[in-house]
Amino acid sequence: MTHFKMAPRRYLFRLLTGFFFINALIASLVIFGYLPTFSDLTFVSGATTGSNIFAWIYFVLAFFAQVSLYECGCALICALAVVLFPSRTLTIGLASLLSAALLASLIGDAIAFRLYHMHYAGIGWQVYQAGAFSEVLPLGYKEQVAIYVSFAVSFALESLLALFLWKVFSRSAFKVARRYAMGLVLGSWVFVYLSFGLAIAAHVWPQGFRYAILRVGRVVPYMSEMYLDLFEICKPIRYLAINDQQVPVVLHDIVRPLEYPQKQLICKPPKRKLNIVIIGIDTWRFTSMNPTVSPNIYRFSQQAMQFKNHFSGGNCTQPGLFSFFYGLPPNYWRAFLREKKGPLLIRKLQAAGYHLGIFFSAPINFPRFDGTLLADVQHIPERITGKNSIARDKIITREFLNFLQKQHSKKPFFSFLFYDTLHNYCESARPPHNPFQPATKSCDRFSLNEETDPTPYLNLYNNKMLFVDAEIEKVLRALREKDFLKNTIIIITADHGEQMNDEGMGLWGHASAYDSYQLHVPLLIHWPGQAPQILQEQTTHYDVVPTLLQNVLACRNPLDEYSVGHNLLRHSNSDYFVAGSYGDYAIVMPQRVMRIYPDGDYKILDRNGRHASQENVNVNFLRKVLHDLRAYFKPLPG
Repeated sequence: MTHFKMAPRRYLFRLLTGFFFINALIASLVIFGYLPTFSDLTFVSGATTGSNIFAWIYFVLAFFAQVSLYECGCALICALAVVLFPSRTLTIGLASLLSAALLASLIGDAIAFRLYHMHYAGIGWQVYQAGAFSEVLPLGYKEQVAIYVSFAVSFALESLLALFLWKVFSRSAFKVARRYAMGLVLGSWVFVYLSFGLAIAAHVWPQGFRYAILRVGRVVPYMSEMYLDLFEICKPIRYLAINDQQVPVVLHDIVRPLEYPQKQLICKPPKRKLNIVIIGIDTWRFTSMNPTVSPNIYRFSQQAMQFKNHFSGGNCTQPGLFSFFYGLPPNYWRAFLREKKGPLLIRKLQAAGYHLGIFFSAPINFPRFDGTLLADVQHIPERITGKNSIARDKIITREFLNFLQKQHSKKPFFSFLFYDTLHNYCESARPPHNPFQPATKSCDRFSLNEETDPTPYLNLYNNKMLFVDAEIEKVLRALREKDFLKNTIIIITADHGEQMNDEGMGLWGHASAYDSYQLHVPLLIHWPGQAPQILQEQTTHYDVVPTLLQNVLACRNPLDEYSVGHNLLRHSNSDYFVAGSYGDYAIVMPQRVMRIYPDGDYKILDRNGRHASQENVNVNFLRKVLHDLRAYFKPLPG
């Protein structure tokens, strides 16, 4: 019994060495889950047969190196436990627990990466810190069961492996095998991370090899993110090798002192000011704005300006709302958050005497709207108390109606309502009416792929949209009944869209691509004095703030002093716009999309997300985009 509880430390260290090395080999098998997203090597700029072969070899080595790094971290934790308390039971239990958690996490990341083309641990940690996990990332019961079962099975198998290895390593030292194992791990680390560092920091690799290495770094779980953070080489400007030229581009998210606006705004609002009501619907697909799925909003659209070719400045909430309220590209987000600087629109409305009523169904501390969009607004609750999104959406409707009761014609008001039910359409709560069938009872996103029929998910989504439509009708009805339509601008739009395997490429949700399904959103504007009409010009979220500042608050500054947008009422058309996400951004052009990554890689895609020609990128055009992405930072010395 004493031997069962305590054991010689050297035996336990042998166990840990063998156990975590074998686990690194086992966990490396998860590489097969990432293969579908790594099949685009032939579209790497400058790719050759040799660079493609090298990329696959490097992919296998990099995956093993990264996984063994994680296993090494687990081993160090267990080694510390052995030093403090050399118990066989404790060592086996802790090692099995950590390895099972790591294996389950890798499997989960492979599934998420296949669907969303990004690693979500960083975002998940931010959501957890904000205490908003159930509101932002709700799971269906099938998904919860899958997580618990996979972890339990992994833990059981890991425990059996550890017990077996204990019997083996307590009898033999396996010194030669351990040396070879250590040599393999150390050798892979040196080759993989040195190659990756050279690919990022210098152009010593041929172009096809360099971009292949960078692409591997993005696919291998958190390799690129960890490397850039640890070695702090993620500088504001990165150079892309395009058409034999080194073209500078701005990274996704940089922090520098702001110069916003470039000059003080000169505004002389009229004595009689128009009220403004903006209704935002999180995750609203453009195709769901129709008389069947959203009958009340569709009826409203017949008496409004309909912008049929309107796009968000982001494929997720943070860049989507940032582009809408600031009129600036999302790469400025962190700089505004650091300075806690709210939008000019809000500040100018407050200066003009507007009464503000802002109602978020989702928590405002993820994304950090409490330090950006709402930085200048007082007494906004961090979150609405409600057991699910449907309950919270009902609450903000009720709060707006109470707010409206207190308004009168002498003082203008501005209100923003942000509905969250569509974003959480996989929540178990169901609206009272569910006419669209068949609809899935519980989401099982772990099993989604390019072969999955989206109909049950789309019907579930449309049932939730029907509920949101009914809530918005309450808002519109109240405005009509109080006779506010004659002096109130009403804007209905979304922060971003939602993908449902529309192109058969296995893309679901949002924050994964810059195609029309995730960026194309409805925009409806009722403007007193403006006739209902349908507009086909391409417009973006960047255009809303300039329109309101110029046409409501009579701001006379040139638009480029505070925004990259245009005035919606002057029918201008942009030839490109920048769309952001959580980790990169894209330049969206009429026919093509150029996606730019923090490591210096890029892709050329069509507007539906399929690969396009990597050649003939207009370098002068990129320099114009570069100006937009740094025009509102203070110039660097020299």
